[in-house]
Amino acid sequence: MENIRIGLPRRHVVALDNAGATAQNPVKLDRGVIGEIHRAEFNANGADPGVFGGFKVDAMEKAINNVGGTAREFYDYCPSPSCKN
Repeated sequence: MENIRIGLPRRHVVALDNAGATAQNPVKLDRGVIGEIHRAEFNANGADPGVFGGFKVDAMEKAINNVGGTAREFYDYCPSPSCKN
């Protein structure tokens, strides 16, 4: 778990850099991309990403993102008060 805890932020930074994020160009990664980051990191460390939750929702979001939509109307992965909607 320690390797995963360290590896996830690193993969997030790489994804943001690849998307062209800067202080002047903030970038928000879609849920499907974040799911892929988590899946890759868990797999790289011999952990089953499906055991830790969110796996099916991530796959659904990625599929819907590919056609220009969002699954937010079906679920809210960051509900209040944790996130402001």
